[in-house]
Amino acid sequence: MLKARQLNLSIYLLPVFILLAASVFIIAKPHLQNSNALPVFTDEITIVQNTVPVVNSKDSAVSKVTAKTMPSPTSPIPLPIIPPKVIHKVIPVYPFKALEKGIEGTVILSVRIGSSGIPGSVDIKHSSGFESLDEAATSAVSQWKFTPATRGNQVIESCFEVPVSFRIK
Repeated sequence: MLKARQLNLSIYLLPVFILLAASVFIIAKPHLQNSNALPVFTDEITIVQNTVPVVNSKDSAVSKVTAKTMPSPTSPIPLPIIPPKVIHKVIPVYPFKALEKGIEGTVILSVRIGSSGIPGSVDIKHSSGFESLDEAATSAVSQWKFTPATRGNQVIESCFEVPVSFRIK
């Protein structure tokens, strides 16, 4: 009688284990498919105020800073990853006409960082609504230098989102 109950119980438990195994595979499948996507990191906001000295287009206001970055929670990667870091930052120059007109805004740029740490491309992810502010931010960020992201001991390409805010004091 005991063996009959064990057999009867295993008939009910087998489908439960199969469903459990299938649900684990379904949940893990999107993570496996996105493993080749570039990781995306976000920079701290860069605030450009009217106190930044205006320089000729041949010159640029340069300062070295490090930025805090956080890995994107939507890009799971199976191996540990060290995000890129800003090692050389060029501060954007507030466009004079925008300053005269009292124009303020924030532009969010998406920077593709190659294995060399030099931006491969700088694209506008979200415009400030003013072309002069967008161009000033894009021009400055394209001159930034990074330590590239690494996965384990291997250098990898990544995307870095940079918010640049233009504010008048």
